[in-house]
Order: sequence, then C-alpha cells, then structure tokens
Amino acid sequence: MAEPSEVYLCRNTPAKADPDPEMAVPEAQEADPDARQADPDPEEADTEPEEADPDPEEADSAPEEADPDSEEADPDPEEADPHPEKVDAKTKKQKRRKRCRQESFSVYISKVLKQVHDDLAISRQALSVMDSFVNDIFERIADEAARLARYTGRSTITSREIQTAVRLLLPGEIGKHAVSEGTKAVIRYTSHK
Repeated sequence: MAEPSEVYLCRNTPAKADPDPEMAVPEAQEADPDARQADPDPEEADTEPEEADPDPEEADSAPEEADPDSEEADPDPEEADPHPEKVDAKTKKQKRRKRCRQESFSVYISKVLKQVHDDLAISRQALSVMDSFVNDIFERIADEAARLARYTGRSTITSREIQTAVRLLLPGEIGKHAVSEGTKAVIRYTSHK
C-alpha cells in the first residue's frame, strides 16, 4: 500500500506529492484517460486541474509509460472542444444546405378547392390530412390494380385495371362519380396526345 503522501502518476510509478491537494489527480481519472473525454459537461472540462508533469529523468527512462493524451490536455481549455464529432457534424450540415424536395398533393388540393369553393381557404393541418388521405387512396388503388393484373397474367397496369380497382374499393355513388371523372380524364389525355 502506498503512503498518503505519494501520488501515482503513470502505472504505479510513485512521484513526489504535490503541496497543493487540489492539483493532485485522482487515481480513477489517471487509470481511464477516456473517461475525461466522455464527460458531457463542458464546465467541468474547463475547471479540471492540469496534470503534474513527471520528473524529466523518469520521462527519459520510460518513454512508453508517458500518457498519450498529455499533448491533447495541454492546449487552453477554451480552445479544447469536448465533443469534436458534434462540431464536425454541425459544419457538414451547414455545408449541405440543399434539402431534397418532398412531394405532396397540396398544390392540387388547393386548386380543386378554389374550383369548388372560391371563397374558402384551408389550414396547413387540414392540408396535411388531405394529403395523407390522397396518398392512402392512391396506394390502395395501385395495390388492387397490381393484384388484378397478376390475376389475369399481365405485366402492365392499364386504365382498365385502375377502373376495376376503383369500382371494387369505392362504394356506391362515389365509385360511379370516380369512374366517370377518370374516363373524362383519359379522354382528355388521349385527345391532347
């Protein structure tokens, strides 16, 4: 057991005790150098006392026992950043400012609303709900049309499969209105083609 006046700096190498007890480094911190770097609190990193340098004779006799993190601990605490990975991620995000476009039906929903009721407006939340509704119906119709094409042994989804899928999915009058609107849209498309 070591005497209380001795402090172990590097791998059980006794050194002279510091006269100031606040400058002494606890053994737990010395044994695990990564524990100091993983400390999330930047205020503690700024107020952490610097390590006492071993005697030059001991450093010359055992260079492999020198602390590899001692050079990183020497710069000013203001310049040292406890989390360099986060800073790099922030600068990468600032450089990569261009966001990918997110597709939605909000423009078309607004246009149809202006055709039906010119004096009404729609909130952003209601627009989001309508966009989710249109995407859901689109996926249901596409899945049913793909299933119908698979049943008939074809590899192409045509307007016939879409029409049958709409009749199967939408009940009653709304299905009839959807089929008539789809037929008009196909006629307009083929005439302008």
